[in-house]
Amino acid sequence: MTTTVPTSSSVATVPDALAACEREPILHPGAIQPHGVLLVCRAHDLRVLQASANAERLFARSVALLLGQRLGDLVAGVSLAPGANASEEMLVAENPVHVVVAGRPCEAILHRVGDRILVELEPSHPSDRARALAREAHRRLHHALARLRSARSTHHLLAITAEELRALTAVDRALVYRFERDEHGVVVAECRREEVTPYLGLHFPASDVPPPVRELYARNPLRLVPDARAVPSPLVPALDPETRRPLDLGVAVLRAVAPVHCEYLANMGVRASMSVSLMCGSRLWGLLACHHGAPHFVPYETRAACELFGEVVASQIVLLEQRERADERAHAAELRVAVVRRMSASGIAAGLVGGGDDVLALFRATGAALVCAGDVTRVGRTPDVEVIQGLARWVRSAQQGGLHHTECLAEVHPAGQRIADVASGVLAIVFSAETDYVLFWFRPERPRTVRWAGDPHAPGHVGPDARLGPRRSFDEWIETVRGRSEPWRDVDLENARELRSAILDVVVAKAAELARLNGDLRAAVRARDEFFSMASHELRTPLSTLELQLDGLARLAHDAPELTLGSERVGRSLSMERRQLTRLEQLVDEMLDLSRLSSTRLEIAPQEGVDLCLLVREVLARFADKLAKVEVRLLARGDLVGRWDRSRLDQVVTNLLSNAIKYGEEKPVTIELWGRGEVVVLGVRDRGVGLDATNRAALFTRFHRAPSTARRYSGFGLGLWIVKQLVEAHGGTVAVESELGKGSLFEVRLPRRAERRCIGAEG
Repeated sequence: MTTTVPTSSSVATVPDALAACEREPILHPGAIQPHGVLLVCRAHDLRVLQASANAERLFARSVALLLGQRLGDLVAGVSLAPGANASEEMLVAENPVHVVVAGRPCEAILHRVGDRILVELEPSHPSDRARALAREAHRRLHHALARLRSARSTHHLLAITAEELRALTAVDRALVYRFERDEHGVVVAECRREEVTPYLGLHFPASDVPPPVRELYARNPLRLVPDARAVPSPLVPALDPETRRPLDLGVAVLRAVAPVHCEYLANMGVRASMSVSLMCGSRLWGLLACHHGAPHFVPYETRAACELFGEVVASQIVLLEQRERADERAHAAELRVAVVRRMSASGIAAGLVGGGDDVLALFRATGAALVCAGDVTRVGRTPDVEVIQGLARWVRSAQQGGLHHTECLAEVHPAGQRIADVASGVLAIVFSAETDYVLFWFRPERPRTVRWAGDPHAPGHVGPDARLGPRRSFDEWIETVRGRSEPWRDVDLENARELRSAILDVVVAKAAELARLNGDLRAAVRARDEFFSMASHELRTPLSTLELQLDGLARLAHDAPELTLGSERVGRSLSMERRQLTRLEQLVDEMLDLSRLSSTRLEIAPQEGVDLCLLVREVLARFADKLAKVEVRLLARGDLVGRWDRSRLDQVVTNLLSNAIKYGEEKPVTIELWGRGEVVVLGVRDRGVGLDATNRAALFTRFHRAPSTARRYSGFGLGLWIVKQLVEAHGGTVAVESELGKGSLFEVRLPRRAERRCIGAEG
């Protein structure tokens, strides 16, 4: 039956049915499906506390005689030791365990739930048949994975998935079910026998898979129901005899099916089912679902293959969606650059009109408008000027971070109903109060039909036990959706944020050229930083080897002068080579620090009780060889203990002292330390070459080297930039006073207590 109903929303939930589903004892049904047997054991001694009532058939003895027995005495082949501390993950990794029960081969599936071990027993095939089933499952899985890799798009991937899932499981129908943003579901791919009712393209209300069930799908990825009409086998005793609580069967394969779900399957004409979760990261993207009209048991080997198949499908979905989003972002970026270039050249209003096609294509809109100081500039199909002015006042007052969007304006604004044919969908970019700009894009309503599997608004029926049951009809039911535009996608919102930032650059900073080159610049910076990271790591190995060789030669020259011609001359040569090696190691350290800071991987980890005076003395001790010709005076007063990252502060002192020695022309260097309340100050003064005012302004930028010293002294020009990053990461400041020919004073001011943080830099 087909019915057309006008509505303003496609969100279909039945509150009563949803509440009824949420009350179902999903995790604690107190029973299992009868195709297997469940034993519940204490973890510390593996004695049976509970058993399913149907265990009597498998063990040929009453359940009462099973309780209290050791697992090893009942099941031959379980190697789990009493007191086992295996986690759920460790147990699952070993499943299934091939065991023997009362002379019959079985497969044991083990789980850990708190301090209980769940042992699920399924009768297995003879070894030859089991091996054949495993080989067949492996062959089909290998073929299925090969086909998945050939998928050209998400749509193609899902079609292949449905076909291969049905081939793996031999069911009447296999489908892919995707959860939409409002949590209702839609069948996006299907493979079925010709006489089976098609579900492809049909939508199912969110109440069909309520939140507790979705949470369970995220926890336990596979659900098997070999026969929805089978009578569940209850646990004996019903409650845990020690805790007096119902058993959590959330991870159990045999967990009994909720009555409402059994009725749901019966209403669909489904006798057996299996589902596999599609987890894209931590998000439940959807389900792989199998339906069969008769009882149908899927062996463990095939279930394991399906579970792995589902994981690969989910991974492929993520990769293809990322690729598709990347293509969309690239196209949006091209349009955005063109729009910003026009706006920067002729102003926002003129750029909006002059770039009409690109402006509208940027967000697949049919109209756009700019509001500034009450003036309205329009492109394409838009509401009247007065309506746009009213919308501008509304979005400015909303204060939602500069970006507003809706696909159904009538739900949030009084004017929405009147302008639905032009502006059901609105995307607005709000700029700062100083600029007074609001940019709008409009989309008209897009009347569309949603094909539901049954009336999503129909209440469930009340059964004889007063339980609210699911709807009985899954016949196609058509709903007409009005008053809503095509939804704004995540890529649209990302694009709007990027556009807002770029336009702010044009209006406030007049940086249109920078916006045009920004993408290339980021790529160049990334390439450079990656080179520095790779080069610095690759250079460390040969430098370490060279250092060891120089040490060996130095020892040889010292210990056996009679074996070395001109040993004194060799010693001087080795000393010079050692100095050159030290310079190379310093350059490599600067490169490595640059790569770490640029990729925000360098962390400040403050520790209590760091003594700055003691730290400076340790640095001076390391510089003993270099200080043989340079006098260094250390002046310290006040409390110099604080909460800082000792290793990073060591780096700051080392760089400043190294610079003072390098540029000090062997004249005296003074280091002053003093504590003032919550501030501690470090000053390093040299009396060397100094700097003029022009070079002082750029001193702490990356790769800056003063022309007057660049030829005389080696380096990348990174040391002071690194000092600035590390000091500011501590919440401090660094400044310089310098005069050409008279030396420099570097002053670092640190808060006494720095906070933990990661640091990096953009430029």
